[in-house]
Amino acid sequence: MSWSISIPFVSRSDSLPAVADAARALPEGDDRAVARQIVLRGMTSGMTTAGDLLDELAAMSPAERRALLDQARVGAGLPSTAETSAAAARKVRAQMINDDARDEIGRALQVCAQVGCKNFPIDPVTGAHAPHAARRWWCSEHMAGHEDDMQPWTMRIGYGPSGAIVFLDEVERDIATAEREAEARAAFLAERRAARIAEWPQVEAQDAAQAEALKGDNFKFKGAP
Repeated sequence: MSWSISIPFVSRSDSLPAVADAARALPEGDDRAVARQIVLRGMTSGMTTAGDLLDELAAMSPAERRALLDQARVGAGLPSTAETSAAAARKVRAQMINDDARDEIGRALQVCAQVGCKNFPIDPVTGAHAPHAARRWWCSEHMAGHEDDMQPWTMRIGYGPSGAIVFLDEVERDIATAEREAEARAAFLAERRAARIAEWPQVEAQDAAQAEALKGDNFKFKGAP
């Protein structure tokens, strides 16, 4: 994981109390809490401006900046960088074992990824639903154009916009699910629209017949005797 220290300032001459106030405007999360801790440390150390603090940070070695970051995180009630990295690593290992209920060699029970298709891989010996190692399984009828999905699944890790670890297969699966749901919804609406269009002449005929029938009716209203 990569780490950074965010110090919000407009000018090097900004007072540290002003920088501390600016830190409150950072998005809620670790960066805001850490920035306030580092600024407050600078104030108690006799620094007066953002420039003083920036110069100190620039003069530090990477190890010293990491130690300062850990001190600020602990002061803010957050786990240290080492603890956070270790937790992320444990999550990765657990995900590699359990992702999508896959077995130890990466197989999972799947159905065809095509919307509405219920085909699934079959064990040639037992005839039962067989686990498959594909990233996304497609039946022979719908496989064209999706050959890459049939490659063996591997754990793929990336970083999201916030720097947090994301599992790319999860992201792609969520996108694919949303796309399938949108396709199914669009098909349902199109079917309903076609049915309404087909029914419209019959509705018009019924309305015309009712109007014609009403023309022959004599409505008599009884008044007071």
